[in-house]
Amino acid sequence: MKLLLIYVFLGSLLIAEEARLDDLLSQYREANELSYETKRDTSGHIIVFTRSDLDKMQAYTLNDVLKTIKTHTLMATKLGMSTLVKTPYSEKTISTVKVFIDSYEITSLTSGTGLTQFGKMGLNFIDHIEVYQTSNAIAFNGEPGSMVIKLYTKEPSRENATALQTSVDSRGGSRAQIIEANSFEGYTYLANLDVSNYNSKEHIIPDGSKLSRDGRRGQFNFNIAKKDDFKVEVGSAVEKNELFSGFGRSIDDGEFYTKNFYAQFTKYFDSNIKLIINASYENVDLTNGDSAGMVLQDNSVSNFLEVQNSSEVYNAILEKRHTQGNHELLFGTQVKMRNISIEKLKSDGVDKELVVGPKDLNIYMLYFEDTYSINSDNILTFGAKLDYYDNHQTPVSTQHILRLGYLSTLSDSTSIKAFVQKGYFYPLFSETTFSPLYYTNANLESHLQIQSPPSS
Repeated sequence: MKLLLIYVFLGSLLIAEEARLDDLLSQYREANELSYETKRDTSGHIIVFTRSDLDKMQAYTLNDVLKTIKTHTLMATKLGMSTLVKTPYSEKTISTVKVFIDSYEITSLTSGTGLTQFGKMGLNFIDHIEVYQTSNAIAFNGEPGSMVIKLYTKEPSRENATALQTSVDSRGGSRAQIIEANSFEGYTYLANLDVSNYNSKEHIIPDGSKLSRDGRRGQFNFNIAKKDDFKVEVGSAVEKNELFSGFGRSIDDGEFYTKNFYAQFTKYFDSNIKLIINASYENVDLTNGDSAGMVLQDNSVSNFLEVQNSSEVYNAILEKRHTQGNHELLFGTQVKMRNISIEKLKSDGVDKELVVGPKDLNIYMLYFEDTYSINSDNILTFGAKLDYYDNHQTPVSTQHILRLGYLSTLSDSTSIKAFVQKGYFYPLFSETTFSPLYYTNANLESHLQIQSPPSS
């Protein structure tokens, strides 16, 4: 009996010590979350999804995370992709969502945002995600956006491993993702390969057309860096899926095929100066068959439409951060050059000549932001940005952004944020340059945007 009591006592002690150890490890992981280093509380109303959150949510793709954002929901586009819309009844795609992988902004001239092509990306190589609503259109550089989604890859020095993840779903879909992360002699690198096959539920509409979004996707990401010196990032994504409903009313065939490639080099200099140079290429190939026919911009009717276009984007950013007393100052300049070409346009097998607007656009940007710490609990921010657009065909356009923000920390768990931002949205490629269905207008002007949501 005494021996049994001793065993029970030792067993209880071991269980208690294991629970205490798990609790300490949990506290250690929480204290070392990378989001503490990257999140910007002054840059908007922020939602952070840590690696632990993603695991608990069983979030395997970016779309799994996006559908949890309040006041927004995912919607299938006519081309078979998914995108964010305002809930509950809006059917208008939000084309002003900016998506970053580390410091690289995913771009897509055809859709206006990289969200549609990268919604199905796997998250096994992602450490944490930050979603900024009423986002800072100055500190995040680039063209303005109403929301910024920042995905940060895992820190190689913390991983130091090779990991493989596979999954199969009940509809016959599958995914395989392999990650290699390591560090050596002051350098770190991470490589990620993600291949997936997805099958969705088919829908039959009254005229007998079958709506389907089945497809395949592959993505590769690689980065190598030396701390406080440089970072090189390259990536690609290839996706092919069945066209969902297409441009017409009675789809009988269709496919959407996209290819994205990018490379970025970041160099860190003394005095908190950073230089970023990147280039990206996108190719979109679409076929759309429709038994009822589709009316094109020249009023002709097409039963089988083939469209292929490609775009290139070149970008250079130079930034400097400077601290002066209670002021944290950001100075930046950026040059962005975009060009697009229509490589194929056929209707029922015959080449078409449709109206195409300006194919080139250069954007020159200057921006400044001052983050002023009134005291340890109260912060005031002010920023301004000047953008100059030149498409070499219509008169140049000069736009500006002004932003004011206030952040007050009341306690460890309570804070007040208030932002007001005067900005603009520049017309989309499909509005100024090319659409097979309607005439575009190269003279469209940017429209005003004022963000002033309730404080949080």
